[in-house]
Amino acid sequence: MSYQFSFDRKRLLALIAGQVFVAVLMFAGGMVAGIAMWAPSRHDIALLKNKGEASPVVAAEAAVVPKLPAMPQPAIPHAAAEAPAATAQPAAPAPAETAAVQKPSPAAPAAAPAGETAPVRLVTSEASGEFCLQLGSFEKAENARKLQSDLKDKGIAAIIFDQTDSSSQRTWHAVRVGGYGSLDSAAQAAADFSNKWRIQAMVRRSDSL
Repeated sequence: MSYQFSFDRKRLLALIAGQVFVAVLMFAGGMVAGIAMWAPSRHDIALLKNKGEASPVVAAEAAVVPKLPAMPQPAIPHAAAEAPAATAQPAAPAPAETAAVQKPSPAAPAAAPAGETAPVRLVTSEASGEFCLQLGSFEKAENARKLQSDLKDKGIAAIIFDQTDSSSQRTWHAVRVGGYGSLDSAAQAAADFSNKWRIQAMVRRSDSL
């Protein structure tokens, strides 16, 4: 089965015109859809209006030149800034003051050298001398004499006091030094002697054990 179509000139022109109209409608529809999808913001509109011109804010930022930090100035010494003041000369002492300065002062007693202890004064009181320092008491006389000899080597003059104990009937030989008129002076001398020579000194009456 076959079909035959035939167009005259009038129908052919109408068909071409219809196709052109459809193409125009499709192009217009595409333009409308594109415009509807692209909605420019205010910033984009401002950029489009100012296209080719520099923004005032950008121009102002470009015109600002960064400031370099100031270099610190060297400090001028106070002594160099001011003129040196004249040195005050001490006033001449008055004649009375000169005599007072030149007057020799009484000589002070010489101090003991560092590291040495002042010698212990073993004073003997001629008035009474009722107290003395006892450095040891022995039954054997040879032991007392040995201690007396050791003290003599140190420059200390000691005596040996002999007395018999009435209760035990034993004779004691006491090594003693010094003589003092009061108990206080004897006690002070005993403390000084013990500290210097490291020998225990005991205060005793000169006439008894």
